[in-house]
Amino acid sequence: MIYRFQEFSFDSNKLTLYKSGQIINLRSNEANVLALLMAKPHEVVSKQDILDQVWADKVVSEQAVFQNISNLRRIFGDDAIKTFSRKGYQWQLPFCSHPASSHQCQTQCSNSTSLSNAVANPLRQVAGSGFIISQHMQRSILAIGVLVLLLLSLFSWHAFNHKTEVASPIISVLPFTYQASVAEPIVSQFTQSSSQLAAPYLQTQADVSLNFYDFIETPNLYFKQVTKADQTQLVMATQVSQYNRYLAVNFVIQGSVGNISGVVEGPDSQQVAAQLNKILDLATQLPLAKSLNQTGELDSALLELLNAKHPENLFLLTQLIEVTKDHNKGISLAEELLASAKRQNNQFYQAYAYLKLGLFLTQQGLYPVAEQKLSQALEGFNLLGNSEKIAATYRKFAIVGLHENDYDKVKKYQLLEAKTANQAGLYGIEVRAHTYLAVLAAKFKHKEDRNYYLYQAELLLDKYKMPHQHYAEVYYQKALYNQWSDPKKAEEYYQRVLAIFEPTQQHWVKEMAVTGYAKFLVRQKRWHEALALYPNPESYDGYDHMQIAHIYLAQDNERMAIEHAQESFRLLNLNAHPSEALNTALFLYGVYKRKNEQVEMDRYLGFIKQEVTQMWLRMGKHAIEKQGISIDMLRQQL
Repeated sequence: MIYRFQEFSFDSNKLTLYKSGQIINLRSNEANVLALLMAKPHEVVSKQDILDQVWADKVVSEQAVFQNISNLRRIFGDDAIKTFSRKGYQWQLPFCSHPASSHQCQTQCSNSTSLSNAVANPLRQVAGSGFIISQHMQRSILAIGVLVLLLLSLFSWHAFNHKTEVASPIISVLPFTYQASVAEPIVSQFTQSSSQLAAPYLQTQADVSLNFYDFIETPNLYFKQVTKADQTQLVMATQVSQYNRYLAVNFVIQGSVGNISGVVEGPDSQQVAAQLNKILDLATQLPLAKSLNQTGELDSALLELLNAKHPENLFLLTQLIEVTKDHNKGISLAEELLASAKRQNNQFYQAYAYLKLGLFLTQQGLYPVAEQKLSQALEGFNLLGNSEKIAATYRKFAIVGLHENDYDKVKKYQLLEAKTANQAGLYGIEVRAHTYLAVLAAKFKHKEDRNYYLYQAELLLDKYKMPHQHYAEVYYQKALYNQWSDPKKAEEYYQRVLAIFEPTQQHWVKEMAVTGYAKFLVRQKRWHEALALYPNPESYDGYDHMQIAHIYLAQDNERMAIEHAQESFRLLNLNAHPSEALNTALFLYGVYKRKNEQVEMDRYLGFIKQEVTQMWLRMGKHAIEKQGISIDMLRQQL
């Protein structure tokens, strides 16, 4: 069946959506949900019916339904699908429909009666005018309308095909780094093949003495050095390894606001170079040279469009997995990646898919299954000899231990991560493994381990003479641990972290330090100093607005707290950060409770009921109960 509404048309047989004649990419589950809702426009379709018909052979939570409904609303608008509390969903937009084999539209929508009557009568009276349009005149008007649409289409086609070309960003390619296991003849062959890459936007950096791990450990530091020297927008670093009879290239392409990374592999240097060239071509189409949103993340809609164009491109699937915030969607994408990797006999991406499945299953509380997937990932990465991913897999095992409240398991796998990194010369990963173990030891209240492993991390930084940026995380942890026992020392460490980075530089440690320092200053009632940590309003993201809201609320300035919290709520929802949006809704509920404004309280409580997740309940239990909201009541919404 073909459904037509607004500027859209949807083929429910092919599960294909068009907007003004252009294909709009939908995931298969989203398309199936849309088909189900449009087939039953006069019914409220329950969540269970959607689960039964769309996910008939899989066990998923109702969160999967909500996520797909949310994605459809982002495309068609919030009014397109109405939620009936505890009942389900119903399609709201008027449409006409016809079988795929027919070009006649049969109206099947809420206003179908009036439309049908208009078609049935050869004479039609225009409301409020008394003017009668004859059937002949109707046909003439229709013919003129078709002619106008045809001319507009031709004009749009001409404009599309003659639009101004946008130059692709230039990519600086750093000298290739080779693992010691790569034989010298292979090095020569690959160097020759890679020098013949056809991409017109490449610029090699033969005079730069910078290896792969130097670059990936502190990309922001080296990125600025390289791009400033040659006026390029992107930098690519690579490492070539050899296992069995296969070649593999581990790569990272860094832009000013983000990066992409992955692996290409093949039986010979020419095939690997050809695959790498395709990656470079795709990299120029992704928003790495400039940000499309304030978070600096890759745009998921753009990735989905590229994935639809290149459905068997394993690299694009990995990028989609990296940006997804929904666990169920992540599992579906990882399973899709696993199936594609098996079809292409790609060992790396099979292991990567198992790694991501383990992570998403851990987040859903399915720990035994998660560990099974992680074991399969570990087996695959060991076969490939990929030490970086082996270390990453050990960290995911440690995360399972964290969720199971098992400190011995956490410690075991964090030390395995550190050992693996040390043996492979991945010193940055070794330092982070010790730092993270110190963080988790503090979480489990193992004070001696916390102090010991943080001390070890700092010793390793000194030993390896690593760039100063690496000290930032250690200083940040020391600030946290001293803020109650020694506030003066804590402030000194916060200031050390901020001194490492340039004012406009984006880095997750810097952002965490700013947040922690702001809370520290608020506790000391140093409001102006806390606000001074956020000097650029035009660059505020959802997280910044939320921290500023907390600062104002601490001063009892409810008006400004609400203003910033509402903007945070808007941005977090817009950029699909569900847990953070729930936290902001809870904050706003609390502020309006202070003001005794029941309507606004009900509004945000309604959002919390609709969006609540099991993980958010578990992590935010104390804050939720502090606002007087029943945990049991929210559990019933799941």
